[in-house]
Amino acid sequence: KARTRLEQAYELAAASGDATLREEAAFALARLDEQQGRTADAERRLAEVATLATARGDVDRQRAVLSHLGVLQSGRGDYTAAAATFAASIPLHAAAGDTLDEAVDTSNRGVAVAALGDADGAYQLYGRALELARAAGDRSVEGRLLAQLGKIERERGHADVAMERLQQSLPL
Repeated sequence: KARTRLEQAYELAAASGDATLREEAAFALARLDEQQGRTADAERRLAEVATLATARGDVDRQRAVLSHLGVLQSGRGDYTAAAATFAASIPLHAAAGDTLDEAVDTSNRGVAVAALGDADGAYQLYGRALELARAAGDRSVEGRLLAQLGKIERERGHADVAMERLQQSLPL
């Protein structure tokens, strides 16, 4: 029932030519799609919302939607798409001065890059994200990043450095 009403609202908004209404209806449908496990539909609608937000110049909506889209892409294992989506969101966060979101999406891009087999690229991204998390003062993100860096150090055979990173992450 809710889907039918939202789909009708979307059709009316699209027919009206009001991009803001269409964007809001598409966003509401994307949230419902996600709740109902319809990830592909949610991703498609979020991409539409990002395009509409870009056309309207709404950078805050665009960066939030791109971040969310990247998480969905990662969640279903499309790490190539996720890495590209996070690469698009990171400079928007930086331009907005949102250091914490920049850190989170840089870290998320690192996860995607690592899943694609590029440990060196992931390490660089985690290092950058760590700098940003520290600048933002978010100790929980800092702790997770130290653990990620430690994991890569362990995989590289640097047990001492890995242990140091993990010990640094514990109190955070």
